[in-house]
Amino acid sequence: MTVHEFSFPPPGKLLNANSHGHWATRARAVKVWRTAVAYSVPRDLRGALLGYSQVAVTLPVTGRHRRDPHNWYPTLKVIVDGLVTAGVFEDDSSEHLTTTEPALDLGATGTI
Repeated sequence: MTVHEFSFPPPGKLLNANSHGHWATRARAVKVWRTAVAYSVPRDLRGALLGYSQVAVTLPVTGRHRRDPHNWYPTLKVIVDGLVTAGVFEDDSSEHLTTTEPALDLGATGTI
């Protein structure tokens, strides 16, 4: 099995399923994230159209309060969309990839 890893600084606040706000504000944040992910993909992976894969994401968080990792799925979704935009995967359907629940880095290194 081949493992491809890369990290990048979050381009904004992590997207959370419990956050509510105006749809246009959310759409701008999603676009910023998708673009940042696509530009952060290493050159050797751009346009690679990898075969069936599993995507795992570790998100940096700060503070000591309890969190539900599955509430961060909007961030995971937009990261996967950025990988599709970069051509790492043909599509984000279950025919091409699966994802794991986001892991949370309580040490908050500042990169994803």
